[in-house]
Formats: sequence, structure tokens, C-alpha cells
Amino acid sequence: MRHQPLILYLSPPEDLPASYECIVRSLAPKTVDACVQSSNCPDEHLTDLVERIQLLEASLPPNEDVVLTGPPLRGVADSTSHDEYCRIRRVHSSNAPATFIRAVSRGYSELIIGASRDGSSLGPQHWRVLHASFECLLGFATGHMGVAASWESDPYPEIAWPPSAVGDPLERWISGHHVFLVLIQGLIVSLNCFYSAASNDSETAACDCLDLATLLMHGSGAALHYTADFPRSDYDMMVRPTMMPPNVQEGMSGVLARDHRYFVQVLHSNRSLIDRLSGSLKDKYSEFARAFSGTYDSHKLVCAHFGGSERPSLLNAVGEQSGVELLDEMKRCRVRQAGIEMFLDPVQ
Repeated sequence: MRHQPLILYLSPPEDLPASYECIVRSLAPKTVDACVQSSNCPDEHLTDLVERIQLLEASLPPNEDVVLTGPPLRGVADSTSHDEYCRIRRVHSSNAPATFIRAVSRGYSELIIGASRDGSSLGPQHWRVLHASFECLLGFATGHMGVAASWESDPYPEIAWPPSAVGDPLERWISGHHVFLVLIQGLIVSLNCFYSAASNDSETAACDCLDLATLLMHGSGAALHYTADFPRSDYDMMVRPTMMPPNVQEGMSGVLARDHRYFVQVLHSNRSLIDRLSGSLKDKYSEFARAFSGTYDSHKLVCAHFGGSERPSLLNAVGEQSGVELLDEMKRCRVRQAGIEMFLDPVQ
């Protein structure tokens, strides 16, 4: 039986909090109280984790001013049609941080419920970084700025999932995109806060924000593997056709995601600040840059898993480049746009 993926409500990326002060000013005490770090609960069971996330969601004000995505447009695919395909609705709200926290909790819930029901072949390290990404992001968004500094040594629940390839591949594809895009929004927020803190010479706060951004980059890579955690035959028969005409406009691709494009724009617009980094901030930004490169490599691995080494991407179905070659070119372009090439080894 197919479980229809939920609609995910996201703020437009340009509406996300621009500084940590914006987050803290909007926090309600009951929301802070509802966010209990699982690093304090290493033996937490799946049901405990789900109940905790549901309590957090219940503490938040309801979504308001929903902007419904319109019907598919004629012509080639764009960011709006990507939202429609991924069952995403954009929300303009007077309390953008609350909308963001709700999206994080919803993405976390989709992740753990989907894995517990349909299984996963991801290894312990991928799951550890996914748990840490969501736990630290929730902690950060509810007033604990330095929560990601010690994530590698903090305990997180070790939950054994059933074997993969049990559920519906299309549902995993859509819910996995939800998980990935929530983490990308988390990256935008953490980088916004980093740039704000660095501009105000708040080095400790800036380091804390970079710790979170680096973790979320690793988490985004793990989310890509989760999204693609089913056989190529299922992708070819059940998933890929949904991204092709007449089901959608020509050129549908994950690279059209509005949040990812804005994330790259945020990096590009702050290049002058990055050029001035020194000391511990420069070292931490180097860690972030390496994680950035690694996530693009994860995307190439996922693409190759689904035949992207042999055929063009749907983004450019008539091109001569394979999907993996296109992603490799895109990675080089993004690295230049972000101004992080100086932080990477030449082989990267």
C-alpha cells in the first residue's frame, strides 16, 4: 500500500532568519522546554523520539499565510515546478523562526518514521550524522548556539532499522528530498548567523555557527544517500518516469531546488568576508569547505547509482554529458561561485 508523502511547508529561503538574534527574539518558553536533546537520552527508543518531536510541533504556533503553489507551468521545469513535484508549499509568516522549527521537526519525523516502516541500508555513520544534524539544528533553533561543537563525541540513539527496499521507492524519493531540503534551509540559517556574527566580530558565536554548518553539510550528504536507498530498477521503472513529460515539464531536476540555489547565492554574496578570515575562523571554514565538496561527491555517487554515469541528466536530456559529468562540472562552478577553492586540495 502506498503512503502518500506529506506536504512540507517551508518558508521561502529569503525569509529565513538573518541572525541568531532574530531566532532568540521569537522563541516561546514552551517551545524551548519542548526541545529536549537526545544527547541526554542515548537509550531513547523510536517511540520516545517520535513523541518528543510531536510535542515540539504541538508547542509551535500554526502555519499562516500559506502560499499555495499553482498548477504546473507550460514550458521547461523551474523552481516552482520543483516545489510542486516535491509536495512543498511555501509559507510567508510573521514568525519565520517558528515556521523553520516546524519544518525541521517535520523533516526529522519523516526521516525516522519512513526508515522504521520501510527500512534502510545506510550504515551507522550515516545515521549518526543524520541524527546529530537534526538534534543539533533543533537545539540551535531553540536557543543553544554551541550545540554542534561536540556532536562527534555526544551519544545519539542507535536504532536498528529493518532491511531496505521494503516500501514505495517514490515515497522514499519525495520524503528524502524533504529531509535534504530541510537541512539545506538549516545551512542557510547557520550561515546567515555565521556571517552576522563574523561581521560583528563575535568570534565564538561565529565558530559555533560554522560547527553547525559543517555538520549540516555532512548531514546533507547522508540525506542524499537516504533518498536513493532503493535499487536502480525501481528508480527506472517507478521514479524516473514521474520526472519526465507528460507528468512534469521537461528538464525536471533536483538542481532546480529553490533552497539550494539560494544557499549558493548566500555563499557567493559573502565572498569578501570569507577572504578576510583568519585564525580559528579560517580553520573552521576550511572544514566547512571540505564538507561542501564531499556533499557534491555524494550527489555524484547517488547519480551514478541510478545510471548517471551512462546517460544524460533529465536537466539536459539531449546533451552529450552524462549526469555524473554534468554534476562534476556543476561542482567546479559552485566551488568558484562560493569562493572556497582556496580551502580545498587541488584534487578536490
